[in-house]
Amino acid sequence: MIKLQLVVTEILNIFRGLYPRSWTCYDIRELDLTVVIRQVSPVLPNNYEDSSLPVSCFVVTVENNSGTDLEVSIAFTFRNGTGNRRWENESVCTFARFTDGNGDLSGCEF
Repeated sequence: MIKLQLVVTEILNIFRGLYPRSWTCYDIRELDLTVVIRQVSPVLPNNYEDSSLPVSCFVVTVENNSGTDLEVSIAFTFRNGTGNRRWENESVCTFARFTDGNGDLSGCEF
């Protein structure tokens, strides 16, 4: 059984978009960790009708600024918006830790 623990921490979330690219920076101060997700939706100049496909490439960069070695795993799911469960709270981002109860599996969810 996976247990979710809501962590109230200060996360600086910055989003920038410059079509066809965008990037989001998560500054997780509690862990002294920065996660940058870069995205590009490939479009060929002068051929946007044939090249504007519903695809994207994502590159994730993790910067550990702490003095502690951290093991980081990346899992990705996608939904339009911020991922908030309630549409009227689309601008609200959340952070939660999870463990499986045995200590074998743990992580965080943005």
